[in-house]
Amino acid sequence: MYDEAFRPLGLKTTQFTLLSMIIGMKPKSVSQLAKAAAMDRTSLVRNLSVLEKNGWIAIGEEGFRRERKICITPEGTALIEDAWPRWEAVQTKFEQQTGLKKWDENKGWLMEIAKLDDSAATPAE
Repeated sequence: MYDEAFRPLGLKTTQFTLLSMIIGMKPKSVSQLAKAAAMDRTSLVRNLSVLEKNGWIAIGEEGFRRERKICITPEGTALIEDAWPRWEAVQTKFEQQTGLKKWDENKGWLMEIAKLDDSAATPAE
């Protein structure tokens, strides 16, 4: 549903999420964003290169400890401003179809799963 809503903008849901995270958290490095997004750094760099190629972000040169700062461009900001109402409309529809009570009960659990650290995971009993 989200990808369909973003299609006219040439945007994918994963790209929307990353752009929103960059705007919201203003990460000091790719590694910091990877941790927050619960992604391995290599996958994130591949995704960021597409955003940079499209002119939606700028990635700085390597600095201290090989960190590279990520900045949203004016084009990226404008894209998110166009995409946000589409996301809100789809999210509202999703919540209505799912039921607010069921969504509220499960979203915390889903966020916990998304942030699991593989090294801390224990086998299911």
